[in-house]
Amino acid sequence: MKKLTLTICLMLLTLLLISCTTNDTLEPVDIQFDINGGYWSKEDLEKTDALLSIEIVEFDNYLGSNTDITLFKPNDMGLRWYYKAFIRYEADLNTYVVLASDPYTAGLEHLNVPEYDYILAVHFHNPDIESSPTLNKLFTDGVGMQLIFDEALDDELTSVNLEIYTATPSPSSYVLKSNAKQPLPIPVLPNFDFVGWYLDDEKIEQLSDITYTKEDTVKTLTAKWESYSLESLDELLDSLIPSHATENITLPTTYSGYTLQWSSSHPLVISSNGKFNYAYEPTIVTLTATITNLEHQVITRTYNITVPHKKPLNRPIASGYIWRNYNTVDDRFFQTLDIINTAFLTADANGNFSSTTALNDIYDYIFPKAKIHGNWVVFSIAPESKWSDIAISATKIENFANNIVDIINTHGFDGVDIDWETPRSGEQVRYSNMMKVIYEKVKANNPNHLVTTAITGGMWQPPMYNLSVSNAYLDYINVMTYSMSSSAGSYQNALYNRSGFHNPESRVGQTPTSVSIDASVPIFNSYGVPNSKLIFGLAFYGVRQARTFNTSTEAWGPWTATSPSAHYPEIIASYLNNPDYQYYFDDEAGVPYLLKKDGTVFLSYDDPKSIRLKAEYVKENNLGGLMFWEYGTDPTGTLLEAMRTHLSK
Repeated sequence: MKKLTLTICLMLLTLLLISCTTNDTLEPVDIQFDINGGYWSKEDLEKTDALLSIEIVEFDNYLGSNTDITLFKPNDMGLRWYYKAFIRYEADLNTYVVLASDPYTAGLEHLNVPEYDYILAVHFHNPDIESSPTLNKLFTDGVGMQLIFDEALDDELTSVNLEIYTATPSPSSYVLKSNAKQPLPIPVLPNFDFVGWYLDDEKIEQLSDITYTKEDTVKTLTAKWESYSLESLDELLDSLIPSHATENITLPTTYSGYTLQWSSSHPLVISSNGKFNYAYEPTIVTLTATITNLEHQVITRTYNITVPHKKPLNRPIASGYIWRNYNTVDDRFFQTLDIINTAFLTADANGNFSSTTALNDIYDYIFPKAKIHGNWVVFSIAPESKWSDIAISATKIENFANNIVDIINTHGFDGVDIDWETPRSGEQVRYSNMMKVIYEKVKANNPNHLVTTAITGGMWQPPMYNLSVSNAYLDYINVMTYSMSSSAGSYQNALYNRSGFHNPESRVGQTPTSVSIDASVPIFNSYGVPNSKLIFGLAFYGVRQARTFNTSTEAWGPWTATSPSAHYPEIIASYLNNPDYQYYFDDEAGVPYLLKKDGTVFLSYDDPKSIRLKAEYVKENNLGGLMFWEYGTDPTGTLLEAMRTHLSK
């Protein structure tokens, strides 16, 4: 009996000793924190290790292939060839957070990103993007990464140091000792309430609440979050989705404890991820959100959005090319034109775009105003592209057509203009085969997008395009009824053919066979091209011809072309206002010309009167419209104004 009592006493003593072994009598252990998708505020984040520290010394620097990391303001545009990280200051974190990244896929106008404060960007030539895993992550998949600048960002900065932190810190990145006398840290998760720290199912209010044994070396606390109400989600969506849209819409796919899937009644106008494109006719887009909460309950919400649309392409169409002087375009340019042909992008022998420098000007000067005025913006592929090499191979044609669609989608163009101006005899079928593939791919991508081509007027070039077949794969033909002749005292741009010379004494003012708009119409008609597809060209410049008098033979030499052409402002300043020149207007041909009084220079061009006559002809014959080459040769807007006045519908 005494032996049993002693055993019981020893057991009770052991239990008492164990119960007396508290945290105070054990060695402290590491307490680490799993923030469970949340973020550390700046004070706590700085207690962890940054992935990378860099100095930024460039601000709003667009200098070519500059390879410094640059900080851009939100009102900047373009940046097509830059890696970009879009960042926003989060007041409750006191840090910047990366909202989206773009590895130079498109310019800012064509990216659907949340509202941001700044853009970290670097030209794709920067070699560090590939060699630094942190920078590569930041600029390609950096959502959630936190950034700390050592100074407040403002316009006065010349340099700033940046520390980059991971978007998903491991629990071991922030550690306290179990005997620390400080309160538990408080993480943040946007759109969630922080419930507290939990050790398994036990809520921990302070470090002393954590129990452990001498075998333990680390304990991990996990953050618990509680989602917002459905009413809160509705308020958010009401604030994000407008009743009338003119730009990309932020469509969240997650919010608090909800997941959202979006669908659109018109995905080519507003896509399911909120990317906006102008409609091509009056449209109301219905966006539907399918919402699932944490209990797997499904709720739907619908939003009706009206959108602006492109100018209707009612005849007569006003179209034109721009190659130079992009920076001088004004509202008259956009008000006048229905279709803007932007020149040029160049294709190499494999159908890849080897020169896209025009994109910078298009982004800066065309897209912003075209969105306001509803113009159709088409990119024109340069005459010097390797057309023959592309058209000879079905594989290259396929690649070329795919690249065209990619350019349209990436940059937001409304179509493509094929400017193969000189196919050779024997290439007719290759041209029509190429146009078939391009047309079908462009229309499959978006049936509203345009496929056009440029062909010289008159009798010589149209036979080279197999138009009886290729006509089916063209929305419009831009008929180049300019520079059709540059010698023999002939007009470059006659409306009608004339018989003989307007000025027999000087032997100027004639039209070679079929070299006029009126003669070109039946030529295209003979291949099955209807008048409605024919958009005829105006010359916003003058073609100069010169001749000399041979004193030994007592005879004039032939009229031959002289370069360069005369831009319209030069025609006004140096010719019309020059007493050495005489102005003439040929009523039979419908065009003006200037002749130097000594008989040595002949200048053929368009003026407001000839544009009026050509506009009247287009309307009387139900032709597609008028276009011109090119805006940069008359940035004054004089000829553009004549076109707008006389082509008005």
